[in-house]
Amino acid sequence: MDAQFLLSFDIVDSYSKTEDDALLLLKTEKTELIDSYTKSEDDALLLLKTNVADIVDSYSMTEDDTLLDAKTDKSKLIDAYSKIQTDTPLDAKADETELINYVDLTSAQTINGTKQ
Repeated sequence: MDAQFLLSFDIVDSYSKTEDDALLLLKTEKTELIDSYTKSEDDALLLLKTNVADIVDSYSMTEDDTLLDAKTDKSKLIDAYSKIQTDTPLDAKADETELINYVDLTSAQTINGTKQ
């Protein structure tokens, strides 16, 4: 069966890999197959087409901070007392000496959960 297969195969009508590659190179040129730009061509076209400042519609960090500072005051945003504002009314309300003598830990009873 192998002999019949070899006889039926026409060796004359075939090409070697080298011949096949040479014919393919003659038939088509790689630059015709690739429809693209090189990196330098692409960069040049992009620079001609647009300006980066035209694309970016934003503020710099300094401009943004300036606009935000002009628009809002931090004290209006924070609805809280400062430490001094909190301590002053509390100091006026309770005297430490009154609180120190309030509980005598030497004679405090232990709570055991039963009524006395």
